[in-house]
Amino acid sequence: MDEDGLPIVGSGVDLTKVPAIQQKRMVAFLNQFIVHTVRFLNRFSTVCEEKLAAVSLRIQQIETTLSVLEAKVCAARLFCCSPHPISLVHQCVVTRIITSLKLL
Repeated sequence: MDEDGLPIVGSGVDLTKVPAIQQKRMVAFLNQFIVHTVRFLNRFSTVCEEKLAAVSLRIQQIETTLSVLEAKVCAARLFCCSPHPISLVHQCVVTRIITSLKLL
């Protein structure tokens, strides 16, 4: 026995004389472990999915904002530098909208 009074299992122990572990108790421990592990993994998966959905939504919002800003810059550049600003601005905006819809 060790200092805590627990038997030390080693080469000097006759395993045929050691009582078997109760199967019902072992199955209960195993079931409890599996249930707790599955609950943890389900909660973890749910939290990860929620965070990924939030990040995906934020990325979509940023992409939309970026498309709008690109269209505004293109429109401003064409409006300042072209002799027929309205038709070129319209063409630029339509091109940006079509491009952004293809990304979705």
